[in-house]
Amino acid sequence: MGGMKESTEFYDLILLSPGLDAQIKLDSRITCRTALFLVIALEYGMTSAEASNPLKKILSEEDQGILKALAGEVLQRAKLQAFYEKLRKLA
Repeated sequence: MGGMKESTEFYDLILLSPGLDAQIKLDSRITCRTALFLVIALEYGMTSAEASNPLKKILSEEDQGILKALAGEVLQRAKLQAFYEKLRKLA
């Protein structure tokens, strides 16, 4: 259990590093399949309660909101919103 605490403290330290609040613009092309994987990974990272998941423990409410908005934008641009909602209902 001590290892997980140290890991979380390590990630907290990284998030306090200078310059991490600077905004960047991304312009890339990915397949719809990759977009779907990205959204699934983001959702899993934010909701998984597994002990090996430090992301859930270090994300602030604001960070989670921003990531959810990003996931929504990815789904919208890929035209996968309805499909993703159907997948979530099946899971």
